[in-house]
Amino acid sequence: MILRLLVLLVALSAVQPTLGAADHGVVLLYHHVSESTPPSTSVTPDRFRQHLDYLSDNGFNVIPLRELLSKGLSGDPLPDNAVAITFDDAYISVFTEAAPMLAQREWPFTVFLASQPLDDEVQGYMSWPQAGKLLEMGGEIGGHSHSHDYLVRRQDGENDRQWRRRVETEIDQNLQRITAELGIEVTAFAYPFGEYNRALKSMVAKRGLHGLAQQSGAVGLHTDPRQVPRFPMATSHDDVERLKLAIHSQPLPVLEQQREGNVMMLELARSDLPTISCFSADGEILSVSTVDEIRYRVELPPTRAGRNKANCTAPTGASTGEFYWYSYLWLGD
Repeated sequence: MILRLLVLLVALSAVQPTLGAADHGVVLLYHHVSESTPPSTSVTPDRFRQHLDYLSDNGFNVIPLRELLSKGLSGDPLPDNAVAITFDDAYISVFTEAAPMLAQREWPFTVFLASQPLDDEVQGYMSWPQAGKLLEMGGEIGGHSHSHDYLVRRQDGENDRQWRRRVETEIDQNLQRITAELGIEVTAFAYPFGEYNRALKSMVAKRGLHGLAQQSGAVGLHTDPRQVPRFPMATSHDDVERLKLAIHSQPLPVLEQQREGNVMMLELARSDLPTISCFSADGEILSVSTVDEIRYRVELPPTRAGRNKANCTAPTGASTGEFYWYSYLWLGD
């Protein structure tokens, strides 16, 4: 699905390196860095090295996620071409393959870990001592729930109060285990499977945490602190052209988003943007109409069970191949 969207965007213009602005940044998301794990959640070590080489050779500043969020979300200046590198799930290949490459360059990174697999010493995951060594290598640790279960989806027979109790326990136990094992306070939480709703975002906000998603987009002043986008990188959408498209993006300045049925309304902070184009997760071009100078009406595809996404982009006009980007996720029963 991402590949189709990439083809549509590249058809509009060729992607070329540009100087980044200092009012936004991009967060990259990886899972496995291995040749022997599921392609849908993996990049190979060679491909990961290519990504790092491109960032280094083209003037990108890899900064701590904590800095990118604190400055980018508040409107404080960021370094030009700011990028943060993150990993979900604390797989062993992150420790054996990715972290040494990053440490060699003295680049920071963040690993979001679910605590139960480390407690249970599940094969394929790093251990608590290895997670501690990541801190010595320039890494940060974020929360990712205790069991890595589906938090938004209700279990059979689960009422609202039971659901809230279960999810709050998942979050709190995760934070407590990380603090107990590593002696650190967690400031960011990545939603398992990238799934969230208003209630889950509220729980994350109540604990003073940033909430990180798995849908594409850049981070800026108007980004929801509990719905921070990240560009996922995995086999079939992890080549250097895909990386360029991601790291040269800017946040579409969405002030408010509302969905009713299959219609999404977007209100932007600016009225001088060029025409917005929106795409379904399958790459289908969606109908977009202008309501007024800052409001747009987007016809979404029929909701399917599970995760549904729509991506909206607009050329920045600053440089060939650079796009404003906003991604919206909703869940179907």
